[in-house]
Amino acid sequence: MILLSSFEEVFFRGLLFTNFNKSLSVNRANWLTSLIFMLFHNIINITILFRSMILGYAFAKNNNLFLVIILHIFMNIITMASPENYQYLGGSVFVDLITSISIFFFILWEHIKNKSTNNKDKSLYKC
Repeated sequence: MILLSSFEEVFFRGLLFTNFNKSLSVNRANWLTSLIFMLFHNIINITILFRSMILGYAFAKNNNLFLVIILHIFMNIITMASPENYQYLGGSVFVDLITSISIFFFILWEHIKNKSTNNKDKSLYKC
């Protein structure tokens, strides 16, 4: 799981998103990368698309591939540990809610930490 998540993020965020973002806006690059990510998983699923959009946002905001790999691994662990095994990977409101809330607070914490240290914002998103 760790190796696959790392490969996916290096390929999708590190390579595809970064190259798409050279000629497209951050949002369009994120959408395109997320659609390809969903199709790569061989299933049309709004949950996979939604999670990929979150990962793309986290990468654009923090410009940190390692952070996105950790978030991806975290998402996969929650998916596999859920009682209904994530409805056979088809989606679960409960799992999505917990994952989304966790990632939201993690990104918020990163944002607050960056502001408190007065670091120059190197993110692709300017919030």
